[in-house]
Amino acid sequence: TAPDPSGGNTVRNTYIHGFGIVYKDAAGIFLGHGRDTLIEDNEISLGYYSGIVVGTLNRHRWQGQIPGTTQSAQWPQNTERTRIERNNVHHVLLRLVDGGGIYAMGSHPDPGDAIASTMSQNYVHDIVLNPYLNYQSHTAGFYWDKGSDGWEVTRNFVEKCRHLYKFSTLALEVEGAARGRILRE
Repeated sequence: TAPDPSGGNTVRNTYIHGFGIVYKDAAGIFLGHGRDTLIEDNEISLGYYSGIVVGTLNRHRWQGQIPGTTQSAQWPQNTERTRIERNNVHHVLLRLVDGGGIYAMGSHPDPGDAIASTMSQNYVHDIVLNPYLNYQSHTAGFYWDKGSDGWEVTRNFVEKCRHLYKFSTLALEVEGAARGRILRE
């Protein structure tokens, strides 16, 4: 099998700030397609939308008929084995909502691998929204949107956010109240 041309990326030791000025929905770091990606030791701040966004398919894998043919196929999410580690994400979501300091969408495990995608030792803080926005519930330190699964989440620290975490599915939304300070799973 040929190697994935968009895999094996690394974003390391980068200071990303002031994003979203022109395109308000821009993320500090966006990974839409790229297996085996490492995002570590970055500081991401002062952005109008989410600090780190991973994934594009808002479901647990796609399976169905290929348009215009009689063949069927299955496509897994295309961000398997992503590692998000030791990032400092703060003062994001300054103008938009429905996001998080770290936002994930879609499935992330590779069915044949024992290696999960991970979020570990990240510090997400000071996500305080404009009080005049009417849509305040869809923000969190960590936000797993529709179809998210396959993440191993350990030793992250979240504070001064409306919600510590949010899990969103087609039928159910679960929000973590800002009572605790440490998110462990």
